[in-house]
Amino acid sequence: MKRVVAVSGDKIEIRGGEVFVNGEKLAEEYLSEPYTDGEVSLEVGVDEFFVMGDNRSVSFDSRRVGTLKGSDIIGKVLLKWYPFDEFQFYKQHGEKK
Repeated sequence: MKRVVAVSGDKIEIRGGEVFVNGEKLAEEYLSEPYTDGEVSLEVGVDEFFVMGDNRSVSFDSRRVGTLKGSDIIGKVLLKWYPFDEFQFYKQHGEKK
């Protein structure tokens, strides 16, 4: 499972261990290790997504294989169950809560 970090038209940069999307440093409080290795500078193409895993030091993601086409994405996260004290359902796209 990967996290979508940037979408069509976004400019993504990874430098000095930090991730920037459209010039803004990404707040990634969900990472256990705040350092992101690699150097990236690109604009995400039409119907493309830049994805990264939360365990950055071992994640095989867009830093290594490039962006993904929308047709390559086959699932979505519906709930978070661990850690148990952070259990939550995620809103479906287009769904009103």
